[in-house]
Amino acid sequence: MEHGYETEVLHLEEENPWDFYFEYLYPNKYQIQHMGNRRSVEQLRESGDTFEDVRKVDHWVYFQSIEDKENFDAKVKLLGFEIELDAPNDDKIYSHIYRSDYVDFHSINEVTDILVDIAGECNGENDGWGTTVVK
Repeated sequence: MEHGYETEVLHLEEENPWDFYFEYLYPNKYQIQHMGNRRSVEQLRESGDTFEDVRKVDHWVYFQSIEDKENFDAKVKLLGFEIELDAPNDDKIYSHIYRSDYVDFHSINEVTDILVDIAGECNGENDGWGTTVVK
């Protein structure tokens, strides 16, 4: 006992190192997307965006196969998304979709949560969104 404090050292031995971190501390797929959303919304705010109006919001999702992309495209069309016809990319299979939406933090999180779910169902990976500043 030094300086009136009693100390005790505990040691936790994990069977698989990092399990606790990845199971409890590491952000899940929604939290990771929300962090990116927050950055994008803050950039819009810094650019003078008012967040009052809907505007075209583009989203990109990457896939392992054409079948997965087509399945995704069919599902998001039912939610009002349009499919952007981009030039073919030999390196990756992707879907570039868009819809008019609000982009405040709450609204964009709702949209991206849905897209993360559908992308996951279709073996895809959501790669983010973009839009223009509306003042």
